[in-house]
Order: sequence, then structure tokens, then C-alpha cells
Amino acid sequence: MSKRLAALLAAAAILPFSAGAEEPYNVASDGDWPRYARDLEGTRFSPLDQIDTKNVGQLDQAWSFRLRPEGGAGLLGGTVPIVVDGIVYLPLGNAVVALDGVSGKELWRHKVTDGLVRRAVSYWPGEGAIGPRIFYSTGSKLVALDPASGELDTSYGQNGSSEIDGTPYAYPPSIYGNVMVIGAQTQEDSIGPSGDSRAYDARTGKKLWQFHTVPQPGEVGHETWLDDGWKGRSGTNMWVWYTTADPATDTIYMTIGGPSPNYYGGDRPGANLFGNSIVAVDAKTGKYKWHFQTIHHDLWDWDLPAPPVLVDIEKDGKTIHALAETGKPGFMYILDRETGKPVFGVTERPAAAADVPGEWYSPTQPVPVKPAQLNRGFWDKSDIVTAEDTNPEHVAACHALLDSYGGNFYNAGSFTPFFMKQNIKGTDKPLASINMPHNGGSVWGGSAADPRSGVVFVNTSEGGSIGWIEKRDPKGDYGRGTTTSTQLYDRGSLIGPGAYSGFMASFTAADGHKVTLPCFKPPWGRLLAVDANTGDILWASRLGISEDLPKDKQDTGSNNGSGGPTATAGGLVFIGATGDRYFRAFDAKTGKILWEKQLDYPALSIPISYRGKDGRQYVAILASGSSLAPSARRDNGKPANMESLVTFALPDAGGGSGGKTITTPEGAKMQDGSTLAYKPGELTHEQLMSSTRDLMAMDAMNVFRRYPRDKTGEMVKFYTQALALKSLSPIQLTATQQMILTGVGKAQIKLSAGQQGDRLYDMSGGIKGGTGIRYFRLTYPDKTLLTKRFTEAGFPAPSFENRPDGTQAAIVNDPGGFPIEIVIKPGAKDGSNDGVGVGIAASDLAESRKFYREFVGLDELPAVTDRTTGLTLYPYRNGETTLYLYQAPDTTRHDNGSAGIQYVVIDSPMADAKAKARGIAVETPLNKLTGFDLVTVWLNDPDGVTNYYAQVGPRSRTVRQASGN
Repeated sequence: MSKRLAALLAAAAILPFSAGAEEPYNVASDGDWPRYARDLEGTRFSPLDQIDTKNVGQLDQAWSFRLRPEGGAGLLGGTVPIVVDGIVYLPLGNAVVALDGVSGKELWRHKVTDGLVRRAVSYWPGEGAIGPRIFYSTGSKLVALDPASGELDTSYGQNGSSEIDGTPYAYPPSIYGNVMVIGAQTQEDSIGPSGDSRAYDARTGKKLWQFHTVPQPGEVGHETWLDDGWKGRSGTNMWVWYTTADPATDTIYMTIGGPSPNYYGGDRPGANLFGNSIVAVDAKTGKYKWHFQTIHHDLWDWDLPAPPVLVDIEKDGKTIHALAETGKPGFMYILDRETGKPVFGVTERPAAAADVPGEWYSPTQPVPVKPAQLNRGFWDKSDIVTAEDTNPEHVAACHALLDSYGGNFYNAGSFTPFFMKQNIKGTDKPLASINMPHNGGSVWGGSAADPRSGVVFVNTSEGGSIGWIEKRDPKGDYGRGTTTSTQLYDRGSLIGPGAYSGFMASFTAADGHKVTLPCFKPPWGRLLAVDANTGDILWASRLGISEDLPKDKQDTGSNNGSGGPTATAGGLVFIGATGDRYFRAFDAKTGKILWEKQLDYPALSIPISYRGKDGRQYVAILASGSSLAPSARRDNGKPANMESLVTFALPDAGGGSGGKTITTPEGAKMQDGSTLAYKPGELTHEQLMSSTRDLMAMDAMNVFRRYPRDKTGEMVKFYTQALALKSLSPIQLTATQQMILTGVGKAQIKLSAGQQGDRLYDMSGGIKGGTGIRYFRLTYPDKTLLTKRFTEAGFPAPSFENRPDGTQAAIVNDPGGFPIEIVIKPGAKDGSNDGVGVGIAASDLAESRKFYREFVGLDELPAVTDRTTGLTLYPYRNGETTLYLYQAPDTTRHDNGSAGIQYVVIDSPMADAKAKARGIAVETPLNKLTGFDLVTVWLNDPDGVTNYYAQVGPRSRTVRQASGN
């Protein structure tokens, strides 16, 4: 660590975030992840080391949060949650939610009706009398929320929002001190909205500055636009959704994309600053400091993506405050971040030109001396894939593709131009170029770095774009944002208009599905470590597998352009990013894979790591796939909509087995039960995938209901007097919290006094008002007797209606506001001795029915129509207890905290193992209560309803282990 970095961190430790700081640095505490790349320097380095190279193999899923049960989560690819003080803040497109970092429970939900909220939200710690804020952008305005409640902070701007001046930007602002920086989202038209970056005051919403990304007359770089190509020029924008900054110099580093249009620059001759440049500006004023252009006159749509990562390095005995920038060509530029000068040198390498009419070709392109290019930049025929790499069918398809282009491509390195559409001389085959690594290299996922060592970690993909330039067909599809373009020329290939053709080919797998793979030799994707002190590549490991190939050929590496790495002080690099759905941990020193977990969806994002309020280190990543890729489907062909934020942790804070206390959602203190868990391989696949029904020790299910503590007296009177349920001995959970027990047949309704702060309670709207457990159903034989009990207990008499089946029914609310459906049925047992029915409103009825049928294993009964509620109910029974599932009419409200289901079982660790095998969300991990032989695990159904497995008695696993059986 450099003296400068150490001094800065020491200052940050004592610098207050509010009244005492003129310009707060927004420095992250070691347990938080308060911005997209965690710190201002963009290192994505967590100083937490609880999870390390020795124990990462024990990492297991702690909890997951289903993103959008109603569908549409594919648009959340690239989204990263932020964490402040143990609370997770996450945008869902149509909402922003706050989650408890230990349990994943939803704390609040802010509905978004104007625009989409994606990628991230931004945290501002406040100043003076102004409290902290969560910011997001709808594209046309910046919105401020109260982090504690999710309500609009109406003290900001105009009633909680401020207008974005000029070109829209629908991503979160990057916050430095009180400055919020945004980019611009432009189309691909030559003339159109500007790509200027802007800044706003986080206190008031006032606009602070605007930076011209296309320099105007008299500004630095204006001379690089010839023939008035700068006038009205669009593109040339900061399109990515975060920046990095150096708090020691008040400098913000913006990465600017290429000017529009993408593939033809005849109307914009010149180098085109600040296209494809890192631009350093003063954070407070937006004043230009320096720039470094990575591509002159971009003709490849290589818009500079992720911002640089800042590291201090040692070279020739001196400390250099450096940055490392990567991009789609696969070059890494290591620069002095105070001057923009290359640390190891950059060569202006001669670049080839083509023959497109009116085009301006830069005679040179900047290539760093070190590090070496991280991807293939050149192509020749010897690099084509062989049967030893993939299979004969794929190889034949690749050669057929190559033959269709005359048996070869033109290539002159990474800045290969595309020629005007024409045939190869003397043939009827088209002349095509291949530019590498087009749509490869390092994209928006960018880099992570260990600031202690100066080592930078970056993932890269291989790719090759093939084709030519053609005169635009007015009816052709040349890509997103080009429909209104007036440019003369654009890309094309044998498959038609647009830059859509890559050097890859397909074959048919044994099961009949189509498989498409690159046509050049593996590896096709890698994770690399670069020593920024020397420019040397320390290691390069293959990242991703090709599961459609035979086992011995699958280690190919794969495209990983949608996502990036995160490094930790535990010596690990975590990364998803691949289409094979694996989330991996690499050894930061060797590049060896130490742990991997296949998820339900590709984790096309960036991992985060944080410390929960329980003291444990968590690692989390969004697994949502992409809106551009096929989504997982259910058996009926509909999208499964199971995309989730998935969170992992060690069994306890140190990865061991002793002494950790687990607090249940009710506040009860339990001991860690991870030592009772089944070990990998101990259970067969058949055991893991069977339901939990054979574990159940009781021919009924208990249900529990939480209520406000101040209603205790009324609740006891209502359930034991008005409803005449059997009063059982209460349980004292904590010094201030009691659970009232009432008998219903063989089972119980458990009434827990005191709602917990990390739970969501929303019973507004009643039975039809949202998802979760919405009501109980109880049966009685005599309406007159029941009415008398209600009036004697001081409650209004229920109003019954007659039903066609000869029964009568009424719906009443208990003192805590929870609906009870009372059914008068001739022959029923009094005191609801027939048991209890539980109404569960599901956001995705098919998924919930599958959960209770296949995982829990309840008996599925024919659907019925309840005339009282007007609902179609799907019953699932275990003895005296029946769950009535129905489609929630309103899925915008959620109640996963007011009620739940308890199963008395003989083996809670078995239920835990079955849940993990299926990816069921764990609410409270396996735990035990010393002296009571009680072992529990708390699981969640698809809507977050608690399914609580409790093991007790002489048949329990704890007793069997103690006796050696």
C-alpha cells in the first residue's frame, strides 16, 4: 500500500460524512458495498477476509430473493445491489426494494411508475441537517428516497425529484461528495441529441456543470473534427452507468464512447475527440484536466465501456498514482492518473485503410507496449478449430462458413477495416474482413484490483466480426437505434444488413437442439491477472465451459462479456459472467478455481461482498440472465420467472462449527446447527429430489400468525373465547416476546406477539390485496352458539351468508387485522377441532402449486370455487390442515411476514438438504436449541412465505447422532 493511499484511508476513517465535512468523500466502510464498484476508485475490492482460499469450498447459499415473479427480470442483467449498514438496496425495473442483508427479507418497496430503474441505485450519506438519500434515475429525472422507509424525500428538488436537463440518462448517478454525475443515452444518428455529461447537486438537484464530449470551438480537441463534423454530432457519450474518482485530487474519470454512426465516419473526418477517450475532469466544476484517446476515429462500435480502476503502483523505486483502462479491443492502458501519460509507453502503430467512398481512416492507432494484448488481435487460417477442439460436425460447419467467403478473411490486426462490398478478384465470393476481438475483449464488466498489491483482474472474451461495408438499404435492419439514420453506408454480411455476423457456426446436438460455437481454437474466454507494477500478465485462466461438448472437451472458456470480477482480502476473485450459469471463485494468486456453483440463470453481473449485521461475510450476485437470451421455461412453456439475487456465506462467521448464535425472525436465540447438515455425497440424488412428506411426524400442520404486541389481550380473547380454540401454555421466546398457543384439532395456531423489523407486513386489501398467507378458514357446527360467543367476548357478531352446498360463511378480521373465514357446516366439530385451512395468494400460481406438491409433498385435491370470496382455490392437504392456494388478484403488495406454516418432522437436516438441492430459499439456516432436542430450518415458498421445519423428540437426528445410530 502506498503512503498516499494509507494517508487517504486514515483520513477517511476520521472524516465525518455530514456536518463536519465540507466535501465528504463518501468513503466505504469495510463491511459495506455502497456503490456499483464499491469504492470511488472502482477497485471492486472488499477488505473482508472471513471467506478465504482455505474455507471457500464450504460456501453455501444463505438466501435468495426472487426478483420479479410476474416476469420481466431479464432486463435486470448487469444490475448490482448496494449495501449500507447491512441493508441491501436493489432496483427491479418497476420498483426499488430494501432487503435485510442477513435474511433477504423485504423491508420496504418503492413502486416506480415513470420509467425503468436498472443497473443500480446510488447512496448519498447526507450533509448537515439533510439526511441520507437513495437516488435513482427514470431517464428524465433524478429521484430521491429516504433509505429508512423507501418514501420520497420531498426535501429534494421538487417534491423528491429533479429534472434531467437535455439528453435522457436512465442509469444511476455517480456520486462524489455532493456531486452527482450522469452520462447520456443517445441513438446512432449522425445528427441528434448531444452526449454531454452533466452534474447535479445531491442536496438540491441544481445543475452544477456540463461537459462537452464533442469539443466546441475554442475547446481542447475541437481541432480533431474536420469539415465541421462536430456540428450537431450525436453519440460520443458516457453510456456506462458508473464513473471512478480520485478523492486526493478531486478528479472524476469518464469513459466516452464513439461518435455516431458506428461503422461509417465519412461525415466526421478526424480523430474525433473525445470519442473512445478517458477524460479527467474536476469533480466540482467539470473543468477539463486531461484525456487519453484509445481509438482514433472509431469505425468498429468499440465504444469505450467501463471506467478505469485506480491503483497505486511502484516503478523504478517510485510510487505512481495510476489507473488501468480496458476495452473491447482487449488492450489495457496503464496511465499516470494525474497526467494521463502512459506508464509503460504507447506506440502509435500504423493502421490499415480500406476503400469506402468518403471515409477518413486514421493512419495510426494507439497500442500499449505493456501489458500484451489480452485477446487475439490477429487472424490466419491456422487458427480455425479442429475436431480435437470440438467435433467433426462443428468443424465442417466452420469450414463451410469460411468457404462461403472465399476460403479466407482479410485481417490486419485489431483495427482491421471493412471494405466496400465486392467480390474477390476472379471469383464469385465476397471479400470479407474479420476484425478481432469484435464483441469480445473487456466490456462494461471492466476490472477489479487489489489496492494492496496493484494486481488488476479482468475477464475477456474472444470474438470475430466478419463482413463488409455496403450502401444502406432503406428497408434493412442495421441495428438498434439506426432506423432514422441518414448515413450513406453501413455494415453487412452474407446473412444480410448489419454487423451481426461472427465467425461461429452451428451443429445439431444428440438431443436435437442447435449448438453454436466459435470457429477459432479455444480458449474463448479467460480471467486474467495483470501486475500493474510491471505490466506483466501473472496468469490467465479459462473462464466458462461448453456443456454441449463431450466432458473432456468442455473446458473451452466462453463468452463472458456481460459481467465482471470482484476481489476480496481473502485472496479470492469472484465472477459469474458466463452463459453456463456458474458462479466461481478463483485463487487470486494462482488463477485456480477453488469453488463454483451452478445457478438457475446466468449471473450476468458483478458480485458484491458485504458484512451482515450478524457479523458474517456474504457474497451476492444477481442471476437473471439477459433480455437478449432465452429464459428458463416451465413444463408448460411459459417463463419460469425465478430470476433471483443469490447470496452465499460460510456456515458460520469463521467457517467452522462452534458457538455461533442464530436469531430467528421471532427473536429467539438458537445455536448454529450446520454440523448436523448432511455432507456432500451422503444422500443420493433420489433422496434429495424426493418431497419432504415422508419426514413429517404429524398428520397436520401448525400455522403461526404474528400481530402487534399491544393487541395481545384482545387476540387471546378473540381466539380462545370468540373462536373457542383450546388455550395451551404460552412460550416465552425472549424477555419481551411471547407466543400464544391455541389448539385446532391435532395442530396449533401459534400467535406471536411483536412484529419483527426485518419482515414485511402488508395485509391491506384483505384476502385479495396481495400475496402471501391472506386468511385462515375455521369450521363450526352451530351458528347460534358461535354468534353468542362473539357477543359475550365483546366482538361484533359475524354476518353469515348462505351457500349452495348447505353451509354458511362469514369473513371477520381478528384484532390484528388478519381475515378469518368462518364456515358453519352441519356435523362439524366444535372449537374448530376439524383443523384449520390456510389461504395463500400466489403471484405465480403454477410455481407455488409445484412447490407445495413436489417439494413439500402435500396431497393435491381438486380445485374448488369459494362463493364467499369468489376465488378458485387449489387445496393441498396434510391430514387436518389444508392450504388453499389461489392466484393473487393484486401482486403489487406482498405479505411474507404476518403468517407462516410449520411442519413437525423427524429430520430437519434432511429437509435442509432437499431444499439446497432444489435451490429453495433459506430464511433461517439450520439451527438447534440446546436442552430441547429442537432442530429447525426456515425455508421460503416462491413468494417468501415461511415454511418452518421443526424436528423434536426421540426420533430426531440429534438423538440418532448422539447414540451412534
